Amino acid sequence: MQRPASQPLAPHPGYGPLSRTQYGRFIYLHLDHHLRQFGL
Repeated sequence: MQRPASQPLAPHPGYGPLSRTQYGRFIYLHLDHHLRQFGL
């Protein structure tokens, strides 16, 4: 389910409030880290 762009995101438990761009980059880097772990 996609949240409307006007609705703010919940703060990240460790990093606090993040913009949509920051959240997207964080998710990308996290996924990339795990894919590299398995050589994908």
